[in-house]
Amino acid sequence: MAGIQGTATFVGTTANGDAAEIASIEQASFVLTRGPFPASGFLSTPVLGQTLPTTGDLELVYGDATITLSGMRVAEASVASLDIPVVNVRIEDRRWRWGYQDIVGRYNVREGTGAIRFEKSPQDLAALIFEAIGETDYDVSAMPNLSRPFVDWQNEPCSLALAGLLASVGCDVAPDLA
Repeated sequence: MAGIQGTATFVGTTANGDAAEIASIEQASFVLTRGPFPASGFLSTPVLGQTLPTTGDLELVYGDATITLSGMRVAEASVASLDIPVVNVRIEDRRWRWGYQDIVGRYNVREGTGAIRFEKSPQDLAALIFEAIGETDYDVSAMPNLSRPFVDWQNEPCSLALAGLLASVGCDVAPDLA
């Protein structure tokens, strides 16, 4: 079964801040996933010895449709040699950053009287996490907002804090990666 025919480009910067791109991409596959952990895909290029960007944007073009995924990172690269050597590059969407930012806070602490100290709704807690991650365009309005889940984040990676919070209210992340 043949795949969809189109083009892919990955343009970004190196760890030193220099402009770079992955040249002559011959194959690309990327599967978008839900949740707070990064989705990944693969790019293949026959160009050996090129300086790969560490982060950048992936643009996929199929006919009149263009999809741009911003804030991607090159997670790893390796050379495979069958008949013709190729560089296989594994990339991750912008959620890769979410595991590198920690959050600290203790909210919805129940006292013996039943009162709640440091009260925050699930939407408020999710907003705290997204702000700590650096996400600016998020929508938490569809989250249930009546419960007050206890959280005790002590340098918790934001991806894990978000996963736990969302699980406690029966939700998941459905990122708009464009």
